[in-house]
Amino acid sequence: MGDIGIKYITDSLQDVHNAYLSHKDEEDPPSYCQLQELDLGDTLIGDEGIEQISTLLEANTSLKTLNLNGNTRITASGWKRLGKALRKNTTLETLTLDFNKIGDEGVACIVSGLKDNQTLRVLELEEGSISDEGGKKLVELLKCNTTILDITVSPGNAISDKTRGEILNYLGLNKAAAQPKST
Repeated sequence: MGDIGIKYITDSLQDVHNAYLSHKDEEDPPSYCQLQELDLGDTLIGDEGIEQISTLLEANTSLKTLNLNGNTRITASGWKRLGKALRKNTTLETLTLDFNKIGDEGVACIVSGLKDNQTLRVLELEEGSISDEGGKKLVELLKCNTTILDITVSPGNAISDKTRGEILNYLGLNKAAAQPKST
């Protein structure tokens, strides 16, 4: 599919989203206009494609799940752009970035965007070429963003057991804080 194919898809999805916005105040808006899940895994996209996806994320008010697995052409520049979009997005709950070779620099870009995001619950980063440096960025994220309830970093990353333990500890605290309080 590549970057050109992604442009066609995101342009079309933006048209559908605009149709939703034009009907959203109606008593019974058409449900076909609400994109909730988008799987763009293994579509050979790079930075141009991630630019299109990021623009869609900034404008979309219904997308809850985005899969970008296996798009290894995305560079740190692309991850930085996605991070900026995540800062603005208010609906995405699950982001899957497995098998992307995102690396520590890419993780830092994503973390930067997620620090203030209050909707993402699940972040999947298996086989991401992430070292302990990137793992520590994830720990920093979990300290300030308590809405994230699950981060998957194994297998396929060189994150130490100590840092993995810290990630699990903060995820546990986030999950405990998310539990309804009994009266």
